[in-house]
Amino acid sequence: MLDGVGVKHCTDKEKYYPFPEKKFDKYLCEKFWDSHNWTKPHNDESMGMCNYYCPHKDHDKNEHMFCDELAWHTDDSLASKHTFECHEFKNSVVPDIDVCICIDTTGSMESFITQSKEAIKIIIKTVSAINNSYQDRFLFSIVSYKDHANDYSKDRSELVVESLDFTTNINAISFLDSLKAVGGDDAPEAVFDGLYSAHDKSWRAESIKIMFHILDAPPHGKEYWAGNDTYPNGCPCGKNETILKKIKEKGILYYIVPLTSSLNQMIARFEKLITVHKKALNDPLELPQVISSTVCSLIDDPELTAVINTK
Repeated sequence: MLDGVGVKHCTDKEKYYPFPEKKFDKYLCEKFWDSHNWTKPHNDESMGMCNYYCPHKDHDKNEHMFCDELAWHTDDSLASKHTFECHEFKNSVVPDIDVCICIDTTGSMESFITQSKEAIKIIIKTVSAINNSYQDRFLFSIVSYKDHANDYSKDRSELVVESLDFTTNINAISFLDSLKAVGGDDAPEAVFDGLYSAHDKSWRAESIKIMFHILDAPPHGKEYWAGNDTYPNGCPCGKNETILKKIKEKGILYYIVPLTSSLNQMIARFEKLITVHKKALNDPLELPQVISSTVCSLIDDPELTAVINTK
């Protein structure tokens, strides 16, 4: 149609070659207008440029640095397919990544078992969106621990730790499906049994090694907990905090997801032996994003970092 000043405008029903399947955009069709010798309905030269903006984490959420290419130069939403003056995105090779989820599975932890499964799914979905082969670089291990029997000297038959060595995401999710949150009498649990098991898994020599410790109760021992404790002198099996030094020596990054303030005394003591990366939650539903974003941010791949930053 013609407006009052004789400028031809397009309609939503018209098609733009060579992208006839695209929804017609009234502001990004300069070549279409030019092909018909129509006058542009605006004087803004930026209107003909790509509207994909740089997703790099260096930018403020309200700061947009747009792609330098013309509009519709690509159908691809990956940052590496666009050109920016501020940053260059190139796909790199993702290293081997070992992720161990060490989780207290006593009675109050059912929802966190479920959300741990979701975390693994999100990690795989995120990296596969960049390159489908990336998921092959990830292995997952699961360590589930509960507590010792109330009379350890007479009853050592209770299964305190169930675990799965490093394997595929599918196997890890299946193992999590088999876990049930039951048990737990006094507040402390067999925390060190879980950490010993996690340390002993088959971590790959050159991998990025990440452990997420999800718990709502401290270990046995008055140095970790001032309340009621069946074993105030420490875990009855003899396992203790020296495992933290071994975890550190192996190069495992220790991330803790403390679910209650009762862990503050324990964390303060742990911090003397290993770097403790704390990840706080307000709701169990936040766990998948916390774990997945942490894992992906440790990978030195600008494309993946860009994807994370848009979440």
